[in-house]
Amino acid sequence: GGVYGISNGNVYFYDGILKGGSLAYFDRNVKAIADNTYVHGSTETIDGKVYQVRYLANKEVLAKIGNTEYYSLQAAADAANDGDEIDLVADNYIFEQLNFPANKTISVDFNGFEVVTGNQVINNGNVTLFDSSNGAKLLRYAEANRFITNEANASLTIDDIDIQSRFAIYNKADGTVTLKDLAIGKNSYSETAIENYG
Repeated sequence: GGVYGISNGNVYFYDGILKGGSLAYFDRNVKAIADNTYVHGSTETIDGKVYQVRYLANKEVLAKIGNTEYYSLQAAADAANDGDEIDLVADNYIFEQLNFPANKTISVDFNGFEVVTGNQVINNGNVTLFDSSNGAKLLRYAEANRFITNEANASLTIDDIDIQSRFAIYNKADGTVTLKDLAIGKNSYSETAIENYG
């Protein structure tokens, strides 16, 4: 299909495969049933058109802090202590808003992987996103405003990670954003790369 949307309520995903040109509203409301499963996101190209694909998959380790494993980047960010480094160990498909907590200094090594989401990334703390490998990307496929928001008094550094989104970075008053060796690419929704009030 072209567009799938769920504007109210939740969908409990038992089985099957869903494909569509846009699944943004689906991603905001879908819930996996079994505790050991999650809704996996990927893309498929058919006759030159890219379709979003969703299906149930068993949970896998997506991030680590030292030897401790996490099933999501959000879980790792919540568990991180001040000064910790989070290492991505696989591509991350995120269906909820990603929040980096306040009062923590955290670094995230993308290790060449992609983080793909239909939602927002909010930074409340002191966060560095970097790539020690090659090819890391931070992508937002949904049409919505302000992909990465750096809150007031927060600090965000993005180093060597390509970004694709409409309204890629929004820096609030008294926030600090440092960008190094990255490309802010255009997708079909791109309008403003950086909105800076810091």
